[in-house]
Amino acid sequence: MFAYRQKIIVYVTNQMLMTSLWYGKQYQSHQTYQNEEAGHAAFRQYLSRHKKATIEVVVDAVEEEYQLEVLPHVAGSARREMLTRKLTQFSRNSVYKTAWFMYQETTARKEDAYVLLSLTTPHFLQHWMAVLQSEQALLAGVYALPMLSQFMVREIKIVPPQLLICERLSAGLRQTYLQDGRLRFSRLTPIDNLQTSQLVNCYVAEVEKIHLYLRSQRLINDAFTFQVMLSSIDAEHHAVMEKLEQQGFNCRIANRQDTLKKHDLKQSDVTLYPQLHYLQLLNEVGIKANLAPTEMTKDYRLKHLTNKMYMIAAVIAMIGLCISASLFVQGVNKNEQINHLTNLTNLLQKQHTLLISHLPASPIAGADMKTVVTTAQMLNEQSPIAMMQVISMALKDTPEVKISRLRWVQSNEENMLDGESRALSEQANQASGLDSALLQIGFVDAKVNQFDGDYQQTLAIANRLVTNLRLDNRVKKIEVMQMPVDATLVSQGSTSDQLAIKPASVVFKLKIIFSAAEKEGL
Repeated sequence: MFAYRQKIIVYVTNQMLMTSLWYGKQYQSHQTYQNEEAGHAAFRQYLSRHKKATIEVVVDAVEEEYQLEVLPHVAGSARREMLTRKLTQFSRNSVYKTAWFMYQETTARKEDAYVLLSLTTPHFLQHWMAVLQSEQALLAGVYALPMLSQFMVREIKIVPPQLLICERLSAGLRQTYLQDGRLRFSRLTPIDNLQTSQLVNCYVAEVEKIHLYLRSQRLINDAFTFQVMLSSIDAEHHAVMEKLEQQGFNCRIANRQDTLKKHDLKQSDVTLYPQLHYLQLLNEVGIKANLAPTEMTKDYRLKHLTNKMYMIAAVIAMIGLCISASLFVQGVNKNEQINHLTNLTNLLQKQHTLLISHLPASPIAGADMKTVVTTAQMLNEQSPIAMMQVISMALKDTPEVKISRLRWVQSNEENMLDGESRALSEQANQASGLDSALLQIGFVDAKVNQFDGDYQQTLAIANRLVTNLRLDNRVKKIEVMQMPVDATLVSQGSTSDQLAIKPASVVFKLKIIFSAAEKEGL
C-alpha cells in the first residue's frame, strides 16, 4: 500500500540523469546515471525495483525555446484546436511541447497570455524515454526546469516586476527571466571545468548578454531596471554579486537555508546537486502544462483513473458499512424493546389470570351477566326527578295548590289507572319486551288551600295548573281524573248562596303521561 505513494522525480541533462525518490513529501535518496549504455541498463534495473512508483521528468538542457503568445479567450474544443495549431506553427518537428497559461489580460477583449515551450532537439532524451516505455513506467509528465522558477520565487517571497535568476546547476549556468513573477524565457550555458575567477567572469558575461537581449526585444529600457537574484548555495555568489554591482546591476542574494530546513533537505546534498530544491517544489506543487505527448502518459492516466474509482468504491463501501451498522444497531434496539414489551405483556397476563382466579365464581354466565348489566343501566337512567321538576314549574303560577300525593310508575300502557298495582304494570312490560320504550306516568292528588266556598275560583285555579302542565314539552298527555267541584254546578251561577251545600272535599286528581323521547333525561 505504501508503494503507491512512491514518486520518482527524474532530472535529465545532456550528459546524465539523476533519480530522486520521495515518499509523500519526504525526500529519501538519489542516484545518478551517465548517458551511456551502462547508465541506461542501471536505470532500467532501478525502475524494475519501483514498478508502482509515479515518474516525473524534469529536463534541464540547452535545446529549449520559449515564446509569449496572446490568444483570444476561448474554451473547450475550440481552445484545444487553437493551441494545437499554434504549437505546430511554433515547433513543428518537436515531440515535447506545450502551451502554458500565464494570465488573462485586463483589456476589454480579455485575451489569454500563454508561454509556448518546446525542446527543439531532444535526442539526449530518446534512450531514457525508451527505458521508461519498455519498463511500462507510470510517466505522469515531462517538464522544463525553468517552469519551476516562478514557484521558487513565490516561496522565498521575492517577486519584483523584472527578475533575472542566475544559479549554477548540474547542467550549467541557468538564467531565467521572470516578468511580474511569471516565466518569460530561460537560457542554459554549460560551464564545465572553469576556475573560480573564470566562473565569476562567466557569470558577468552571461548577465550582460541577457541585458542586451532584453534591450533588443524592448522588454527593458536603457537603464538597468531588472534585478539579478543569485543563490546562496553557489560558493562564489559574493564575488559574482560584487562584480555585477560594479557593472551597475542591481543584485540580491536568495537565502536558501530556511527553505532547506523547511523541506528537510541536507546542505551537503543540495550543495552537490542544487536542482534538488526544484525537484522538491515539483513534488509539492502541480503543473498543468506537460511537455510529454498524451501517448506517453496513457498508463499513468489510466492508473490514476483506476485509483480514483477504487477510492470512490471504498468511500461508497464505507458509507454502506456505516448505514448497515446503523440499521443493525436500530434493529438490535427494536428487538430489545420488543422483548421488553413481550415480557411486560406476559407479566400483566399472569397478574390478570391470578386476579381472576381470586374472584368469586359467578352463578350467571358471562353473556347473561352482560344482558343484566345493560338492562340495569337502562332502567337506572329513568327516575321521577323529571316529573317532580315539571310539577314544580307548574306550581310556581298556582301557589294555592297543595300536593297531597304523588305516584310515579313506568309502563308501556297509556290506559293504566291509578288503582292498578305495580305488579300488573311490570307484567305488561315483560309481555311487550325489554327493548320497547317505557312510558313514565305520574298520578297527582292535589287540593286548594284556604277554600272559602268559591267553587268557580277553585275550578279556575285547577284549570290554570293543568294548562301550565300542558305547556311543558316533556308532557305528552294530561288527563283530569277528578275536579274539585262539578262544572255543571258552577255553570248555574254563584255558589255563594248555597254555602249550606258543601262538598266533602275540594281535592282534584291528575294523570300525567310523559313523552317517551325524554326517557334518557328522566
